[in-house]
Amino acid sequence: NGVKSSTVKTIIVLPTFNEAENLPKIVESILSHHDQAFNLLIVDDNRPDGTGEIADQLAFTRNVIDTIPNPIFVKDSEQRYTMFNKAYEDVYGLSREQWIGKTVMDFNLLDEETRKGYWDKDAGLLANGGQYQDETEVQFADGELHSVLQWGTAYDLADGTIGGIVGVTVDITEQKRAERSIREREERIRSIVEIAPDAIISIDGQQNITMFNSMAEQVFGYAAAEVIGQPLIMLMPETSRSVHPQEVDKFLTEEASARSMDQRREIFGRRKDGTIFPAEAGISKLELDGQIIFTTFFRDITERVKMEQAIRESESQFRSLFEDSPISLWEEDYSGAKQYIDELRNEGVDDIARHFEQNPDALEKIASLIKIIRVNQATLNLYEAESEKELYGS
Repeated sequence: NGVKSSTVKTIIVLPTFNEAENLPKIVESILSHHDQAFNLLIVDDNRPDGTGEIADQLAFTRNVIDTIPNPIFVKDSEQRYTMFNKAYEDVYGLSREQWIGKTVMDFNLLDEETRKGYWDKDAGLLANGGQYQDETEVQFADGELHSVLQWGTAYDLADGTIGGIVGVTVDITEQKRAERSIREREERIRSIVEIAPDAIISIDGQQNITMFNSMAEQVFGYAAAEVIGQPLIMLMPETSRSVHPQEVDKFLTEEASARSMDQRREIFGRRKDGTIFPAEAGISKLELDGQIIFTTFFRDITERVKMEQAIRESESQFRSLFEDSPISLWEEDYSGAKQYIDELRNEGVDDIARHFEQNPDALEKIASLIKIIRVNQATLNLYEAESEKELYGS
């Protein structure tokens, strides 16, 4: 049960041989940190001629441990190294012959404070049993600092006493780099979002607010902490609160990943103080880890609406003054005439008035380029015309 590989090997350890007495516990501790599945069979063999077979089994056990890609070590009850696997030698650039019998305090790849920390942790394991896990940085044989996870586990002897410690190291450098890259990318995105000129708000699948940038705080008057986790409709007037969730649900079924929200109707926001303001809004969606994240963009267009209204009012006033004036007024377009004069200057004509005096055709042409846009009622009355069409055609 619980086998994680299709290959299951049997390790046969014979306790009559001195080193074999502790190997079953050591191997069990080692393999508890590895995905490869093994059967462990302890055989009591007191045959006088069994020494060769025992040696073969011990060699097989060492080979199995050497195939594990993670660095592994074994220490005795005095914290002296008694076994390394090949990965441990390769990663740290050590040889078994040089290090067997030494302790972590001789391990010059670690600073003294770190070595003392491991010594104390191992002392705790030897006194009380159990396991520890630690994340640190260690210099490997390649001269680079690597981020690693290290496990230490106490193993018991046949009589139940603690015989020593098994340690396993996992290199997580690439994982940490990936995590750091993700954090940096997220920080860049967060910085861009924070300086964006629009209010940017993210919501989850339940349409609750998950992100609220600085401009959103300014536009709506809420601090981010006040709205995170709250429904988005709190930022809308009562008249929109029943409609907006339906539009978001409909957008979820559409193929488009982004669209404007003010294409179908006017959009309004509601500030913390209760004031309602006109807005432009857009929405995008992104599936992340199986969840849909919506991001909405709000732009307060209060000033633009005021300006447009002022322009409309000004135009209305102008039309009223134009139409009601008792003086004959003409609105004409001289853009074509100006273009013709510019062309003459480009051709080297310096004295435009003299040119028209000497060239009647040119004067007639420029007169034809002046377009009458409209005239007021006083003009029609002056020329006794019923309409502008009649006036222009006369």
